[in-house]
Amino acid sequence: MSVPVRLLASATCLAVAAIGTQAHAATATFQDQVSEIREALAFGKTSLMARYRYEQVNQQGNLHEAHASTLRIAFGYETKPLAGFSLFGQVEAVAPIGQRLYSYPGHATQYPTVVDPTGTELNQAFIRYQWPVGNTKFSSKIGRQEIILNNQRFIGPVAWRQNQQTFDAVTGLLAPIKDVAISGGYISKVHRISGGEARNTGAGGTISANDGVLGMDSTFANAGYKKPGFFSVNAYAVLLQYQDVPSLSSKTGGVRLEGPWKIDTDLSFLYAIEVAQQKKFANTPAKFSAGYWQAEAGVAYQKVTVKVGWNQLDGASATDKFNTPLATGHAFNGWAEQFLTTPNAGLSAGYVSANAIVPWVEGLSATLIGYAFRAQTGGQHYGREWDGLIEYKAIPIDKNLLFGLKVGHFKASTGAPFKDLTKTSLYSVYSF
Repeated sequence: MSVPVRLLASATCLAVAAIGTQAHAATATFQDQVSEIREALAFGKTSLMARYRYEQVNQQGNLHEAHASTLRIAFGYETKPLAGFSLFGQVEAVAPIGQRLYSYPGHATQYPTVVDPTGTELNQAFIRYQWPVGNTKFSSKIGRQEIILNNQRFIGPVAWRQNQQTFDAVTGLLAPIKDVAISGGYISKVHRISGGEARNTGAGGTISANDGVLGMDSTFANAGYKKPGFFSVNAYAVLLQYQDVPSLSSKTGGVRLEGPWKIDTDLSFLYAIEVAQQKKFANTPAKFSAGYWQAEAGVAYQKVTVKVGWNQLDGASATDKFNTPLATGHAFNGWAEQFLTTPNAGLSAGYVSANAIVPWVEGLSATLIGYAFRAQTGGQHYGREWDGLIEYKAIPIDKNLLFGLKVGHFKASTGAPFKDLTKTSLYSVYSF
C-alpha cells in the first residue's frame, strides 16, 4: 500500500473515530440533560395545607345565625430548580362539612355573609426564576401567584379566608446589596376570595366589585431598606386600573417606617409610622384625593407584647374616599370585619393590643385587641370592638398542627349606620 493511501486510510479512521467520539459525547450530554430535567421534576418540594374552620356569625336584626363549617385543602408542588428555573402549581379545594347555613357573593340567602365559597380551583401556577450572585439576588415569577406587599395593607392574599386571593401577574425582586430590596410587578387579573362562580353580582346582573374574577391593568413598586434591630423603611406606589369596575381604580403612593428597635435580648421598642395619598387614576369616574396614615407604638418584653395605635382612612363621599380593594382586610380594623370597605365618611380607629406566649404551656399564645371607631368626616361614633384569640401549636403531638379560637365582637353606637355583630371561629390547621 502506498504512503498516500496509508495516510488517507489513517485519516479516515481518525475522522470516523472523532465523529464517533463526538456522537458519544453529544449522546452523553443529551442524556445528562434529560437526567437533570427528570431529577428536577421528580425531586421537588411538596406542600400541603389542610384547615377546618367553623365560623358562626350573629348579626343584629337578622333572625338567623350563620354557621359556616368548611374544610380547605391546598396541595402544591414545586420542581427542583434547574438553571435557576422552577415550576410551582397549587390546587385549592373548599368543601362544606354538613349543611351550608351561610351566604356569600352570588349565593345570597337569609343568613349573614361568610365569604368562604365552596369549590375547586387552580390557586397558583407560575414559573419562578432565581439568580443569586454574591450579595446580589434577583427573583421573578410569571403566572398565577400570591402577592404580599409590605404589611398587606394594599396587596395581600387574604390568608384568613378559605378561598384565598391570587393574581395573574409578573413580579420581580432585586436585592442589589445587603439590606436593600426593590420589588414590583404587573397584574392583569385578580382572583378574589368570593370565588370564580361569583359572576355578574351587580344590579341587573352587571359586573361588580364582588365578582370573583376581575380584569386589571395594574402595576406596583416598592423600595425598601432595613437596619436589623433598629428600623425598616419602605416607599411604595400602587397603580390600580380595573377594566370593568372603574370606581375601584386609583393611584396610591406612600412611605412606611417601622421597628422594632431592639434594646437588649429581652426588651424591644415597637413603632410604626405610615402615610399615603390616593388619587384618581386612569378610568376613575371622578377626581378625588384622600389620605391614609397610621401611628403605632409599643414594647415587647420577653414573651409579652403591648401596643397602642391609631389609623385613619379619609372619606368625604362615596366617590371621594381612600380604598384598599386588594388588601388583606381581615388583619385591619377588627376581626368582625365591619370595615372591609371604607365608609363614605371615612374611618378613624384607635386601638390597644396585648399578646402573650403562655410560659407554662408550650405552644400556647393569647391576644386581646380593643378598638374605638368613628367617622373621619363629621366625627360620628361608629362603635367599639373587642377581639380575642387563643392559639395552640400542638408541638408535643406534631409541630405542624395548630388549633385556634378567634372572636370578634362589634358593638354599634346609637344612631350609627352599623349593627351589632359577633363572629366566632374555631379552627384547626395542619400544614407543611
